[in-house]
Amino acid sequence: MNDEVYITEPAYSFKMDNPVIFGSNKAFAGYEFSGDNNASKKLLALRILQDLTIAHIYDPQPAALVDLDIKRLAFAKKQCRKSEYRQSLFKCINSRRKLYRKDSSSTQISYLIATEHYSKAH
Repeated sequence: MNDEVYITEPAYSFKMDNPVIFGSNKAFAGYEFSGDNNASKKLLALRILQDLTIAHIYDPQPAALVDLDIKRLAFAKKQCRKSEYRQSLFKCINSRRKLYRKDSSSTQISYLIATEHYSKAH
């Protein structure tokens, strides 16, 4: 998910402007992303994240799903520059913190929340 691979993207590249990217795991996994360029690296990365989310959505231990959530949100944050998506990101992170609060992997989410607060302050 390195940004350099997108240097040669055509003008009709996939735009990550759908709020479902910041939605629940079930909403994200069930959504069918499409675009004018089905070979878009961003679209392919989202589809890989969807496949992995589907594979881990019902795991008894949520550590892999939390890791996928963090990767998806970090990827979406890089790609979505609009301020309303930043608000969606923060809401999504907070909902994940509540969802996984009893699991040890919730510390990763707490760290993500702390870095978001830090980036807003600076």
